[in-house]
Amino acid sequence: MNLSGWGMGFHLDDMGNVCLRTSAYDGSVSYLEMENGRRDLIGSGHSYKPYYFFFENGDFAEYGAIQVTMDEFLACQGAEEVLGNAETDGFKAAGILYRGNGLIHLNLRRDHEDERGYDSRYQTFRMCPGAMTLIDSDMGTYSESLTDYGQEEKTVPVLYPSGLPIHDAN
Repeated sequence: MNLSGWGMGFHLDDMGNVCLRTSAYDGSVSYLEMENGRRDLIGSGHSYKPYYFFFENGDFAEYGAIQVTMDEFLACQGAEEVLGNAETDGFKAAGILYRGNGLIHLNLRRDHEDERGYDSRYQTFRMCPGAMTLIDSDMGTYSESLTDYGQEEKTVPVLYPSGLPIHDAN
């Protein structure tokens, strides 16, 4: 599968992943009150984040992600410290993803005081026995797969992990 048109800035990271930087307007979201009472979303805060691929048997495939619960996340060594350091300036955990290449994305959200929107940011960690290492942080929100950003017309195999590996926090 050709990944042309899916994003920008291909590079290999230090883990050997093929990274493709993608663009989304998900750093800040506001609700616009319409005359008919409907609330429309307006996305702003242009974010750029890498999605991860691998090349096998002549084709690219994406490392998909699965949602993990807060309890599953906190059972990992270093997770409590990571969460304590991330939840600052009014941001709270809004979702945790575990990607097929072993990375964890912590999506964070801060609601606007006027209740008309929110800001989002993410932190990406590499899980290692005994610790989590921060490797990336910026505005925006990660999804399970790049196809969640309107790439449905393009197809690429997505490899989802079966679950979060257990790294005992005790």
